Amino acid sequence: MRQQTFEEILEPFIGKMKKIADDTLSDIIGDYLPYAETDKMSNVEFRTRDWLIAFFNGQADEYIKCPMLREFDCRKARELIYQEHKEEIIKLIGKDFEHEIEMLQNRLQSLSRHSY
Repeated sequence: MRQQTFEEILEPFIGKMKKIADDTLSDIIGDYLPYAETDKMSNVEFRTRDWLIAFFNGQADEYIKCPMLREFDCRKARELIYQEHKEEIIKLIGKDFEHEIEMLQNRLQSLSRHSY
């Protein structure tokens, strides 16, 4: 009886591993790949939102890792944005208050109807 070579011994194992790899790749391509672009855009949106929140809270410096932006002054940038867009910002704040007042009025009306 002839002794098997190392390659012959590994051949069934290699076949099983290829099957597992093919199944895994198929699952990834079918289940995850269609959402990769959406996930990328969501991540960009979330990171941008988080940076803007930090920026307006005066904490954006910890987000700035790029050497080109080391001279970036968040306080000056906020001041510039405000000076350049003061009227629009004031209008938006007014609309926010109007919306909040309307919601509170609706809630009071709803509560007063249920209290009788």
